[in-house]
Amino acid sequence: MSRPIPGDVQRAAHVLAICDASPAALNAAWRAALVARDLRVPLHVVHATADNRSTAPLPRVAAFLHEAAERCAVRVEPIPAQADPVEQCVPLACGGLVVLPTTHGNPLAEWLMGGPAERLIRLVRAPVLVVKQQARVGYRRVLVAVDLQQSSEHLVTQASVLARGPLSSFHALAPGEEIALRELDAPPAVLRAHRRTVAARAYQKMKQLLPGAPVTPIVTFGGAADSILAGETAQQSELVVIGKRRRGLLADFLLGSVTRQVLARSEADVLVLPLPPAAGSAVVGAATRGPSLQG
Repeated sequence: MSRPIPGDVQRAAHVLAICDASPAALNAAWRAALVARDLRVPLHVVHATADNRSTAPLPRVAAFLHEAAERCAVRVEPIPAQADPVEQCVPLACGGLVVLPTTHGNPLAEWLMGGPAERLIRLVRAPVLVVKQQARVGYRRVLVAVDLQQSSEHLVTQASVLARGPLSSFHALAPGEEIALRELDAPPAVLRAHRRTVAARAYQKMKQLLPGAPVTPIVTFGGAADSILAGETAQQSELVVIGKRRRGLLADFLLGSVTRQVLARSEADVLVLPLPPAAGSAVVGAATRGPSLQG
């Protein structure tokens, strides 16, 4: 079981999985069942059927539904899939946590519109968990990308619900003022001192935003997506948590580059959490703070 759920966590009312008979979808459905068990909430499964006239699940899916209910002791509600399961899940996701596998379909279509995971993340205001790893046990190492805003505490608190082991809060700082110093031929000692200063500010802000949180703070320098992926590898993370803020119709349609890159390149599972439109401001100036780790 995961750690006890803190009282201030906005807990999902249910877990929603999309499941056909493919190995990846069945594996993601098992992850959904484990999460539903840990959250003590029902599991809703949008499942494939043999044809448009049938509501019965495919044999492999039916076997999963029965076994998940028994092994995880959760209430399972099967929902026959319609023509577009992603569109179908938009109203069903309200108040829940959506779980689905990473998939690879038509490259051109996915470049234009995104895969199922990207489409759902754009369309719903609910957490979306994209499963890439084998669903065996709870997440033992979790990396939470934070941007030194008030949303950091929200991300860490929500991530703690799914964690069975240590959490690391991760922030990337872009070179910023360092570029100007290099152009002025500043000596290496000055560059090192500058990095120490801005990193110390970031660590201090992280402590202020996460008072008493059981996390290991990590600050690094570089682009947001590349730094998150490098941090995932270095920490051997099994789950990466990132936030997504609504930024308008066009921006949401395109989906943030950080989110897209992490979804495409991460080897760990990825949890994308929706954030409020405004959640405070960063302590480190724009010249020293990296591209937003959210979106």
